[in-house]
Amino acid sequence: MKSIDIIRFTVSVQRAVAVRDAAKREWDRHAREIGQRARLEIYARADKKEGEYEYCQSMSGKS
Repeated sequence: MKSIDIIRFTVSVQRAVAVRDAAKREWDRHAREIGQRARLEIYARADKKEGEYEYCQSMSGKS
């Protein structure tokens, strides 16, 4: 049974897309190298008038 690594980090909403794309590329490379299933979770938070909200993008990479 292969282990699953999880990376979580929080970024501002303005940077979420750029960070997601860069992290996805790096994580895909890492997952290929170690031959594991991997999940990447990116959280973007922003203060809104209604309060904070969280955005989660989950991705999996398999070799």
